[in-house]
Amino acid sequence: MMWLVYLALSVIILFFQLIPLHFVPSHFAGPDLLMAITLAWTIRRPEFVPTLLVAVVYLLADFLLQRPPGLLSLLVILGCKLIETQSIRLRTSSFTNEWIFIGCIITSIILLFWMVQALVGISQAPIKVNFVQITFTFLIYPLIVVISHLFFLIRKSRMPVEDIIG
Repeated sequence: MMWLVYLALSVIILFFQLIPLHFVPSHFAGPDLLMAITLAWTIRRPEFVPTLLVAVVYLLADFLLQRPPGLLSLLVILGCKLIETQSIRLRTSSFTNEWIFIGCIITSIILLFWMVQALVGISQAPIKVNFVQITFTFLIYPLIVVISHLFFLIRKSRMPVEDIIG
């Protein structure tokens, strides 16, 4: 059921990104809400955001937002897998440690995305716009965690996923 909620939230976010309203200057990039939700839910309940669902959502986003197909999808999936490998440590650590870890993952994903596009020669926004997006995504992450906790009842489980499922 919760993977449907994730899918619905993803579609709503993509819908608002596609609306041709430009209230912000071109040198400004807002937070990547989809990435923040995906990473927050992966830490808390990875069974709510299975790899195939994340791949489909991000591939759809790549096509709709006219990004290189599959590049950001791959980077986000790799970030989610890194989170899953550290899941036991992250579930028992403080929020500050989690936030720093997520900040490193967000930074890595966005900078790798920028670097690959630069190497291939795809035109893109200046690097400072990406740093603005990294900053805002990092800053909005705690709000995403609180909203997920209060409205969607997504909390950190203290046991590894294998113990919950099996």
